[in-house]
This record gives sequence, structure tokens and C-alpha cells, in this order.
Amino acid sequence: MENLDNITSQNTRKEINPEDKVLNNLDILLAKYSKESVFETDEKRRKITSVDESIKSIGTEYEKTLKRVLERYGCDVDIEKIGNGLFRVQMPHDYVVKKIPEGYGYIGGAARSVLNRIFNIDEMSTPRDVDIVRIINKDIFGMDVKMATEYSAEDYLHGHGVQELDQDYFKNRDFTINECLVYGDWVYMTKECLLDTVRRILRFTQYEKRYSDESQMRVDGKLLSKAVRLVSEEIAQGRKMEIVDKEAYEFANIKPFFIALHLDRAFSRGDDVAAQYISELVSLGQLPDWIKDPNDAIDYLLESMQRPYVFQFAPKEVFKIDYEIDEMYRKFGHIIEKYEN
Repeated sequence: MENLDNITSQNTRKEINPEDKVLNNLDILLAKYSKESVFETDEKRRKITSVDESIKSIGTEYEKTLKRVLERYGCDVDIEKIGNGLFRVQMPHDYVVKKIPEGYGYIGGAARSVLNRIFNIDEMSTPRDVDIVRIINKDIFGMDVKMATEYSAEDYLHGHGVQELDQDYFKNRDFTINECLVYGDWVYMTKECLLDTVRRILRFTQYEKRYSDESQMRVDGKLLSKAVRLVSEEIAQGRKMEIVDKEAYEFANIKPFFIALHLDRAFSRGDDVAAQYISELVSLGQLPDWIKDPNDAIDYLLESMQRPYVFQFAPKEVFKIDYEIDEMYRKFGHIIEKYEN
């Protein structure tokens, strides 16, 4: 818990939404007294005690204000403020989440799914994959490998295992909705994560934005391709979600490889998600407008890439010729091999 305690004590600075003005003002008041004070005299001790009482009062009002905001979006959940800009919510006792060993937690899509279910956005929400983070400082008895192979086998095969929780965890996420983690019976999150989750907003973090030649803050095409896929998953399920900060991505150019990568991941969530993903990319000008469906997109991508991309989740009909050849070899392979030898 040491790493998590250190992280939750830090202040997370983010861009401000007009709707959050009241919460931000309370944040400023709390931030004034966020640093530890040294008691040099009894008089100072009395002053600090008085300040602590004021902070508790402000914190209570903050939580009430935030609760009212959440209720407007149909979320009747008790939120606890644990730091400047950081919150946690306890999972209901009847909420079923696969328990993992002490010292490890969920992040990424797994943590987002937990929030979606707690906030009644999607009671059946399940992640595409499971990302595990180690909260404790050291890997004991090789548990990292055991956790990775059990919960994230595919990622582990590609060199991505258990992550170690660093001090800037909440400051170096890609999207605000990913500024969360599940540890034990609690979900920890930033204010931006909480509000953007319930408002169905996909927002790039300041961490991911880079200055362009025109001195504008931009995100790269790789991240935009992931953003489009996440939005497509929601739209395909009949739920609203939109990417904000258009000025950050309007000039981004997604390379064919990253379009193919996330198309494959979209297929893993369903053909309807893949179709929506392609439709969104066409509307953004990232694919030619003659492309009408994933089949067209795959033909275009395979011709555009310098080396072939192997789709793991695309339906066999997409590769009809390959499928027919495989079937022919399965039936007549023994005859072919006889004549080859």
C-alpha cells in the first residue's frame, strides 16, 4: 500500500471543465492545506487543529457537491475524497470481481469495467483484456510472472507483463477515463476520470499531448486509433460516447498498421464493433470514403502496409481464398504430399 498511499497524497493538475467550477473552487481551498505542517508550539497546534476542522467541513461540502453532479447522470453512489483531486468508491458487497493476491490491482479496461458497472452505465461490462499492476514495491517469489500468465497471457506473450505502480501513475495515463485503479474493495480515481466516465467523454490527457510545429498541443495517430476503437465499442452497444479536444487530433494521421491493430481488437469485441470502427475512421478522413465495411478496409490495409498484418480475430469469411485453400489441403493434403515426395 505504500506506493498507493504516496500517489493519493499528490495533487493532480488537469484542464478545467466549466461544469466543474464549483468542485475546482473547493479543490483550491483544500490545496492550501494539503502539505504537512510542523508543530513547533501549542499555539500552532491549536491553529492547525482549527484548520483541520475547516478542511473536514470543506471536504464534506465537496463530496455533497460531487454527489449532486453524479445524481444528475443517474449515479447514486457514495464518493469519498481522499486527496486533492483524488477519490475512491467502495464496491458493493454483492459485486463480483475476481479476487487477486494482496499487493496487486486492476488498471486499464478492467478498472473501467468496474466503474461502468458501479455507475450503472453497463451492468454487464467486461474488459477486452486484464491489466494488472503491482502495488507493493518488490516482486515476491516471482509472483509477477504468475499473475501475468494467469490474467494477461496474450499481453505477456508480447512482452507486456505486470506493471509496477509508479509515483506518477495518475499523471501519465493516456485518457482521463483511465485515471483509475482497483485495489481490494476500492476503486481509486481522479476527479476527471469520475466526471468524464459518467458523462461518456473520451478526453486525451495533457501527458499525451505534444507541441506540433505550429506550437499547438497535439496527440499522435497511434493514440487516436485507440480512442476511435473505444468510442466504437460504446456506440455499437447503443451507448453515447464522444471524443473531445478536436483541436488535439484533427491533424493526426493514423498509420495503416495501427488501424489494422485496433481493427483486429475491434473484431475481438464483435463484428458490429469492427464495422462501427471503420465507419468512424471514414468519417474522420482516416480511411478513403469508398471503404464501406471491414472487408474493404482489410483489403486496403493489406495493400497499404509494407509487411502483411496477421489478423487474429477477423472472421474467416474475410479471408475466403485462404480459408478455401486450407480446407482443400485438409481434405486432400495426403494426396498432395504423396505426389510432392
